[in-house]
Amino acid sequence: MRAGKDSRATFRSHEFYPKADTAIDDAVLQGLATLPRQISVESASLAFQAAIGAVTGIRQLHAVGTFHELLAAEDITGATRILKANRIAGVLDDWAMMSERAASALLVRASISHGRISDADCSRTVVPFDFEIMDFVAGSSFREFDHNEGAVLRRLPMLASYLREVHEIDGDGFGLLSESVNRVPHGVQRSWRDYIRLQLPEHLGLLQTAGVVSPGQSAQISLAIDVLDVRFDLVKPRLLHGDCGPHNALVTPAGTIAMIDWEDALFGDPLFEIAMWATFNPPRRWPVFFAAYFDRQWQPDAVFWAYFLRISVAKAVVRLRFGYRDVPGREPASLRITRALGALSQQPNDR
Repeated sequence: MRAGKDSRATFRSHEFYPKADTAIDDAVLQGLATLPRQISVESASLAFQAAIGAVTGIRQLHAVGTFHELLAAEDITGATRILKANRIAGVLDDWAMMSERAASALLVRASISHGRISDADCSRTVVPFDFEIMDFVAGSSFREFDHNEGAVLRRLPMLASYLREVHEIDGDGFGLLSESVNRVPHGVQRSWRDYIRLQLPEHLGLLQTAGVVSPGQSAQISLAIDVLDVRFDLVKPRLLHGDCGPHNALVTPAGTIAMIDWEDALFGDPLFEIAMWATFNPPRRWPVFFAAYFDRQWQPDAVFWAYFLRISVAKAVVRLRFGYRDVPGREPASLRITRALGALSQQPNDR
């Protein structure tokens, strides 16, 4: 098994949904929202210098991710480059950065627009934190259009076409990405079956303990995943973004789509990604996206709903572990689970 060949793969082989399965203590996770910035301009300068040489105009960007901080600078050509730095260095090795570099190499080869990663360093020999250097992508995220439904709907076909192009990239192995010693990307799981079932008992146990799901619902969820068994052997590994929410999809000034933050990229079933996209968006948007992706009107089937359910379970675990409150106006994670179970109960018995 590939997962035994290097520590990066071994570490990633224990994760289904990285934020749900991180080894960081829950108390630390729940303190991230108030954690001050950790990366100074001076230390960022050292990282930039080591990776790409002299830069000018180093500045902190407003955006602070869950685990990372972003700083920008101009290289000798005048191009804006981004430093993505681990803001909790020393707590956890940031193998996700190496995975993002692996995904970027595949996207460059396929000429797909994204925030290209030029370097990633998790050695901590230059600075005491993991970091990567990426190209700056100008644009407005889909999140910025969220108040304007017409603007979102007009752009969804472009996003669907973009993801369909990504899904044409073949992979090796399944699940979250790692790199071999010669930087060849591969999934860390033997099979798609192994990946989908990964951490499911643990996730359901957490949700039951917290009262998010009942024992009966937990049994229903396990059964829904069992039904997928017929499909598992048919899945050919394709590149998936792994976090295709509106915050990571940009509309560039040229009117094209580019996706950023590929650290959760994986190899697997494209329909899994379609279901993941649906967990980020209200059902009123689904028909437009589905019609563009499939080139026809398409109704969610049992496989879609089982994937939607599995992802919703993992997202509910994230909310518990990080202490996130439900966002006003958005469907709570627990209701997504109920929605999926209800939809699966209406599917034909011969599915």
